Amino acid sequence: MRDDPTVNLTDLVTAAPAERAVLWRLTGSPQLLANLVRLPAGDTVGEHRESSLDVLLLVIDGGGTATVDGHRHELTAGTLLLLPRGASRALHAGPTGLAYLTVHRHRAGGLQVGRPPGGHPR
Repeated sequence: MRDDPTVNLTDLVTAAPAERAVLWRLTGSPQLLANLVRLPAGDTVGEHRESSLDVLLLVIDGGGTATVDGHRHELTAGTLLLLPRGASRALHAGPTGLAYLTVHRHRAGGLQVGRPPGGHPR
């Protein structure tokens, strides 16, 4: 994983193996945290909740779906989606996989995955 402050995200996605991974992370900012994540075809990020932070998700490559508080959103390269704090969310990679960038306010301890409403952590 790289943590350079300047990077071509498309080049990183193209050069990396098609497996689940964090391909890049912005760690040098005291205010922002960003992660470039790849999910292989058919992989999921199970339903969870982030109770403290709004998160911006930008699709870099591939596609899939996001479900936010029960509403399904189609994801394709270039899609920008707000994941509001407190909202239940889940991701599913489509047949070509999904590579996306998340950006949120930095906080000590990073993101905390919580329980979905009435559910168990995944």
